[in-house]
Amino acid sequence: MMIPVPAARIRSGSPAARRGPAEACRRSPALFTMTALLLFAVLAAADESRAPKIVLPELKHDFGTVPAGHRAEHVFEIRNGGDAVLEIRKVQPT
Repeated sequence: MMIPVPAARIRSGSPAARRGPAEACRRSPALFTMTALLLFAVLAAADESRAPKIVLPELKHDFGTVPAGHRAEHVFEIRNGGDAVLEIRKVQPT
């Protein structure tokens, strides 16, 4: 996902054009902070698109009344709706 960022218009020969980006960041901590936050947001959005995503059509199942000595069993469908490998490392019944 690309986020359009308008280009800054700096006239050549102006004091801002003669200074480099590092000097501009030293003079304006707010500009540096906003640039860093924008970069972080773009990288986080790119990383999220490649993440695994667990998809459970059914979140719970009610067995109702189960007589003593009978075994109750149910299979839950688990799918990966993301682009990365989904690892299920630990499952605990409740």
